[in-house]
Amino acid sequence: MTDEGYACRFSVEGMEVAQTIINLLSRAFAFQTSDPIRQGATPSQRIFRVAYGAELTQKDLVRLLSPVPGLRLQVAPIARNNLSRNQQGR
Repeated sequence: MTDEGYACRFSVEGMEVAQTIINLLSRAFAFQTSDPIRQGATPSQRIFRVAYGAELTQKDLVRLLSPVPGLRLQVAPIARNNLSRNQQGR
């Protein structure tokens, strides 16, 4: 991952929605890597983070994922290898 990369933290209801997001990003060739999907505050809530390439703008990402119901999206720049460090610490 480069310094220009970005990551999104997703909070969704249900594993099916989480898989839908990952599949959409994968088909759009925007997907680089993701943290494991984990349970949130409620039994049905799933939380995960996905890194995507700098060629995809925040606006493009929102447009790509806007049809997915029950999605809250936060986009923020991340430091190089930050996502990999988080995966190793789990």
